[in-house]
Amino acid sequence: MKKKVAITVDVEGAWISHPQEQCDFDPEPVLKAVRFLEQELAKVESSFLTRIPVTWFVRCDDSVSHAMGNPEGLLLAMDGFVNSRLDAGDKFGLHVHFYAQDQHRVWGTELRPGKQREILERAIEAWSRYFRSNPALSRMGEGFMTGEIAAAIDAAEIKIDATALPGRVRLDSGFHIDWQGTPEHPYLPSKQDHRKAASKQSDAYGFTEAPFSMLSVNAPYDSVPLARYFNLAFRTDSLKGGLRKFKSAAGGIIATLHPHEVAMGEERHPLIEKSEGAVLLNLQNLAAEVGDIEFVTIDEIARISDG
Repeated sequence: MKKKVAITVDVEGAWISHPQEQCDFDPEPVLKAVRFLEQELAKVESSFLTRIPVTWFVRCDDSVSHAMGNPEGLLLAMDGFVNSRLDAGDKFGLHVHFYAQDQHRVWGTELRPGKQREILERAIEAWSRYFRSNPALSRMGEGFMTGEIAAAIDAAEIKIDATALPGRVRLDSGFHIDWQGTPEHPYLPSKQDHRKAASKQSDAYGFTEAPFSMLSVNAPYDSVPLARYFNLAFRTDSLKGGLRKFKSAAGGIIATLHPHEVAMGEERHPLIEKSEGAVLLNLQNLAAEVGDIEFVTIDEIARISDG
């Protein structure tokens, strides 16, 4: 049986060390990076002799509005790209970062009760203006999730959310990540704790949580390998050993990357390959471990757990 692999792309401003670097971004480098990524994906298609459907999570939120005049500004700037990829069979999902400015006009993650729901509701309203329908797919930025956000996703009747980072906890440098105890397969989140699968249907939210596929990654600055999401832009030597995990793992694989991570620019990060063909090489290394691959959109992976 072929291993199902979903390539997901978070389309947003560039960041190197801390994601809040891109609270205020210039859209032109984003669009340039997306065009470059399309070329890299074409190389993958040529190598694997198949059309690859991609799931694109595009930023649509208050900080996009700050940079571009409205929350759907990035979608509008990408209009031709969005339509052509939809026609080709790709899927698009809502990508929201929960940034807000404090009294000193400094951007940071919104932690006040009630405000996270408002940010998400504004994002959904803007998404609906562009697509003429509510989003079916979503991914919250920086792995950030709270009960308030989960309830708002549920209320919006979003079908699949793809935020979870199973087992990852990081509460420093502006990150608010806590997915302790989260399963590594798609699940129906509990209303008591969105990180856990509901024990019965009546306790479950109405959406499926489709977690990132995690693997052991040894970054150049790590003393020991760390569980990270499967990022196709990571250095091939840092990823290669961890790919063995997927050979015996049940279900599909959800991989990710950001366009700016593959676009050739001056910015460098010790864990990011930043070379042409890196995405292809990482997928070739994956295929060497798991065998034949079938590329799918993320909704195909989420359905695996439903039998």
